[in-house]
Amino acid sequence: KRLCDVHIRATAVHRVTLRFARGTDNHGVVLSVHGTKPAHLNDVAQMYMDLPPSMFWRTVERSLPSALVSLIRSAFLPLELSPKMIDLAACVNHNDTRFVLQVHIGTGRNGTHRVSHATIRRQLDTVRRAQ
Repeated sequence: KRLCDVHIRATAVHRVTLRFARGTDNHGVVLSVHGTKPAHLNDVAQMYMDLPPSMFWRTVERSLPSALVSLIRSAFLPLELSPKMIDLAACVNHNDTRFVLQVHIGTGRNGTHRVSHATIRRQLDTVRRAQ
């Protein structure tokens, strides 16, 4: 069962942080999602992430053409997180109600793409100026 399906009904996100990754030769970011889940939700085989229409996408559309944003959303979302971008055992495979999901983006973890901190800063500046 996809966790994003369960997420809508059974989990609560309390805090989300984004930081530059460490120990990656200045590449990538780590998105940390802190939340709670039912204790019995402990046998997750795969995890996906989707970003529904929100202020995030409206902000991105101010800095990129809407056709490009639509292409990105349809081509890459929902994004398969496991096993390359996260360690499922470290975030949900235990009988605890709390979880911390750490998504490695652009770090090169397990053969994924690498994106330099300089490139990420430029893109964030572009989005920030568009607000």
